[in-house]
Amino acid sequence: MELIDELEPAVLDNPEADPDRGNAYWRAIDALERMYHPPDWNSVERLGNAYEVVRVVGDLEDNKCYVADLYGNALFAAGRTREAREVLRAADAEFEDALRMRPYLLTRLAQMEKYRGDYGEAYALVERAERARASLPTDSLQYENARGEILAVRTELALKLGNAQEAAVLIREERKLERTGPRLAAFHVLHQADLYLLQAHDDRVATLVEEKLPELGRLPDMQALLRLRLAIAQANQGWADPAAAGKAEENLVLVLEAPGVSLIDKAITAARLAELRLRDGRLDGAAEALDEAADRLARALTDDELGFVKESTYVSAVRSKLTLARTETERRAMLAELETDVARMRDAWASASPRKDGVSFLHYQERWFIVSELIRLTHAVEGPEAALQALHRVQALGSMARREAYSLAPIEEVQRRLTGDGTGLLVYMPGRERSHVFAVDSECVIHEEIAPHREIALLRRTFEEAILRRDDEETIRRSGAALAEILLPAPVRARLDKWKGVTVVGLEILGRVAFEYLPLADGEYLGHKLALGYLGSIPVGMLLADRPDPSEAFFPIQLQAILGDELSEATRALAPQKLADLDLGKDFKLALTEPFGRGQVEFHQGPDATRERLESEDLEDVRMLLILAHGVPLPEGVAIALAPVDEDDDGLVTREELAQTTLPPFVVFASCQAKDATLRRGEDVGASLAGAAFAAGTRAVLSSPFRLELGALQIMLPVLYRRLAAGDSPAEAMRHARIALSKDPDRGHPFYGLLHVEGLAHAPLLRITGSREDR
Repeated sequence: MELIDELEPAVLDNPEADPDRGNAYWRAIDALERMYHPPDWNSVERLGNAYEVVRVVGDLEDNKCYVADLYGNALFAAGRTREAREVLRAADAEFEDALRMRPYLLTRLAQMEKYRGDYGEAYALVERAERARASLPTDSLQYENARGEILAVRTELALKLGNAQEAAVLIREERKLERTGPRLAAFHVLHQADLYLLQAHDDRVATLVEEKLPELGRLPDMQALLRLRLAIAQANQGWADPAAAGKAEENLVLVLEAPGVSLIDKAITAARLAELRLRDGRLDGAAEALDEAADRLARALTDDELGFVKESTYVSAVRSKLTLARTETERRAMLAELETDVARMRDAWASASPRKDGVSFLHYQERWFIVSELIRLTHAVEGPEAALQALHRVQALGSMARREAYSLAPIEEVQRRLTGDGTGLLVYMPGRERSHVFAVDSECVIHEEIAPHREIALLRRTFEEAILRRDDEETIRRSGAALAEILLPAPVRARLDKWKGVTVVGLEILGRVAFEYLPLADGEYLGHKLALGYLGSIPVGMLLADRPDPSEAFFPIQLQAILGDELSEATRALAPQKLADLDLGKDFKLALTEPFGRGQVEFHQGPDATRERLESEDLEDVRMLLILAHGVPLPEGVAIALAPVDEDDDGLVTREELAQTTLPPFVVFASCQAKDATLRRGEDVGASLAGAAFAAGTRAVLSSPFRLELGALQIMLPVLYRRLAAGDSPAEAMRHARIALSKDPDRGHPFYGLLHVEGLAHAPLLRITGSREDR
């Protein structure tokens, strides 16, 4: 410190006068910054001075880049986000020859974009960091350390995106690193805790913290962040165990008192503390914690209005819970504040670079809490229609809605265009402490609060596993009844009793609930009693309703069937398990043809069932398309296995390729997992083959996120097309197909009927004159 004080006046006044003294000066600051901070040490000021000096006297661009990285990080830690980004981006542009340090600089920038919520830009910077690392010697310490830094950011992005599978793979890679510093090792522990939280393994978080917390003794900030994870897990457990909630509060207080924790992390910690105190009615204590959270956020947000918008809105959402316990005047004022904060969060999302495909505004569980509280407060102040409109406005940030420039419609128009003729909507929005369901028809909108997301998720998993294991139907009905009791509360069931068809909105965020097999009070399956369809969001339904009505148009071909019964060797090699040949007999094809007139059905199979059929302009003359082929899981999603065009073609049609075609109004993907996709939670259509069909112009899609069985398809599909030809909607036609399947002695189990209609499920494809009795 004495050396710094001695050198500083002359060096800062004229660094060029004595380069050796200048180098000694910035190196001394670096040493003190890395080892310990003396009393009254100001990292931002000192590193800013060091950066100005090293830019003049430094003889290596790597040294300049290194100090820029330290300075930018110090600015960021102080809440001066905009300045931090400006320093690092200027260094990125200026020090192109800093080969050793560029991966670290780019990784630091990626971390900042991640914290600001621009995950698309963060991924782009990580890719650049990977390329910069590739230029380093593979046997160097810098190469290995850069790998650790990049892995850390990739892992955090996967966790932020809610992709537990990808995060688990990256965390295993982190564990393999042989040469990592204590801070990278600490980040690995935090990532493991975050993964357990994402997977709802709260008990494992406690075990991990007990084991690892002592090892982080020399890193008090990391200790505090790990303790914050423990507190979150304990708070989750506290719903059933008050003692766990008490321990959570103790740990949150310790985090607030810990040194080295950022303003943002302490703000979120204070907001979590307020939530806990609200649970047992300690309003004054909650208000005190919220004031502390707001104060820390205000200091962090002064520099960068686009950064940390999500955290600011989170604090407002917690305050909204407190406000609900107070006067109507306070509730209205709080609603206005929360709506403003959510609007800022929406604007920040819309202005950032695009996310990975299939990732939406509602992909992140941390936003679920905010939206859930917005719905709750809006309902309390303005009623159910306004609460539904608040959710509708957030849903309009989905990929399809943004791509097609959806203009928000009033709820009255939604009721007019998406309900009627005896049908209604069930709109779901899960949340951490409470979830929501709206029942909407042409007469009214009702709103009910239901169980938290985790409770629904556990019951959903039990129900799904019972079906997929092919448990006896009594077991399935029992687990389905427990789930139905939550998802279909009494007022909702009362509306269902008035409907002949229902569209479930929000399955992408709720999870893969097989509504078809939820038992009703009379024991009948919902999908047997009502025509059932699905929509990713209200905006998607409104956009699809704008597309031409196929029942009003003439199509020379009513049905084209592409039967992928010839596979390339490349496809067989890519498939995770052996693909059986599709044995499609003459009787099956005759059954598909029978409902239509002569020449109105086309079949393409064998070497004729290629991607060229999907790219043909002839599809504009087709009303309905059937693709019966194997679905092959690839890293980027499921692909359709068709015949190869030539010897260089593997025959696989990906989601991206399908989205570039023009498809008929109704498409059936009789392929395994066509509705499945890695990143789909909260999206309005999902990054799947079904989502691609909507991009290609379709109005309704029949598909499944699960594996399908050919024998079951050969029972259901003829019934489906016979009912469609008779004028039924896709949802009503599928109801009859499902009932027909249930009567088959070999395939009557619900496992075989896991197909569902997405899109405009209740709009007929053909207009039929005359009464049903005449037909």
